[in-house]
Amino acid sequence: MKKVEFLSILNRAFGMISALLLVLLNLHFVQVEGQGTIALINFGILIVATLSQFIGGGALIYLIPRIGENKIALPSIIWIVISASITFVLLLALGAPFIGFTLLLGILQSLFVLQQMILLGKEKIGSYQILLFTQSGSSLFFVTCFYFTTDWGIMAFISGQLLSFIVTASVGFYHTPQVWKKMRFDLSKNDLQQTAKLGGYAQLGNIFHLGNQRSYLYFLENLGAEGKIFTGVFSILMYVAEALWSVVKSLSSILASRVAQSSDFSEHLLLTKRYLVLGITTTVFGTLCFLVIPNSWLAPFVDFDIAFIKEGFFFLIPGIVANTITVSFAHLFSGRGLHQYNFYSALTGFAVAILCSSLLIPTDHLNGACIAASTAFISQSLVQIFLFFRLKKKEFSV
Repeated sequence: MKKVEFLSILNRAFGMISALLLVLLNLHFVQVEGQGTIALINFGILIVATLSQFIGGGALIYLIPRIGENKIALPSIIWIVISASITFVLLLALGAPFIGFTLLLGILQSLFVLQQMILLGKEKIGSYQILLFTQSGSSLFFVTCFYFTTDWGIMAFISGQLLSFIVTASVGFYHTPQVWKKMRFDLSKNDLQQTAKLGGYAQLGNIFHLGNQRSYLYFLENLGAEGKIFTGVFSILMYVAEALWSVVKSLSSILASRVAQSSDFSEHLLLTKRYLVLGITTTVFGTLCFLVIPNSWLAPFVDFDIAFIKEGFFFLIPGIVANTITVSFAHLFSGRGLHQYNFYSALTGFAVAILCSSLLIPTDHLNGACIAASTAFISQSLVQIFLFFRLKKKEFSV
């Protein structure tokens, strides 16, 4: 394994550990009710970041080598402000807490996500990793400092995150100085259309994929017996799944960046195969480790029957492996500017998730949710595999 790949995996693992520690800190200092408020704040931040990525998101990895980062930076910033304005209206209508701080944090996060996409578009993987590490490390550091040195409660969390996001954005500016000095708004009509088209496909695909991963929580809480309990258990299972996907996700950003820089499809195939094998190997290994860990070791951390959790996890395993394949192919397509492929597969997965959840969860509860999730992830993966072979046939027939 190459150094950049190994460091990418470590960085992703550190980010997940930092996120888990933040949740534990929140539960300790602001209790469950405060964690609920923080969840609403994070949801508002997510809305701003999600809307902003219709222009300044993952499609930039493909677009920057072809249009230029100096042309695309200013339109992306303008769209971030528009996204924040739309979110303001939504949060106001919902009566959300701390709207001003939520919008400010959302704008800052959108800004350093834009910086990350620029770095990936220029294949500056090392700088991209520095930005990821800065965000994870500074967030944990500043929030911890405010919690232990003040009695501000939720404002301690907000203050820590605000400092973290400012530091991260500042580091992003340091690593992309020429972009901001020379940025201008002179995209051609064709460039604007392409940016909006690819950005729309990319972000709609992300939204449907997120819906695929989260819709089961709604069905469990509203259709199944003891809904809140099963919702909590399924959340734990999805956290385990996210941990198992961490390796392939960390490698996939490198894959998309490198594919975007090259027009050699044979090279793309070799990279995809390498990262796919690494991703599946580590996912399967991690899955086996979780299954063989004695239940008594996990019991102190989870206030629920571990055997019951592992039973549900067993039904989720096919979907976990399938999504590992999906992530690899999705980033190959992203690097080639084929975001519509990811949209088609994500839409298929989401539709299957809704159908299977409505049929299985009322009768089979947690196991039904896990079976539904596996079915949806497999369906999404099958669409990706079909599109991959169609692309391969097209490229080699030229």
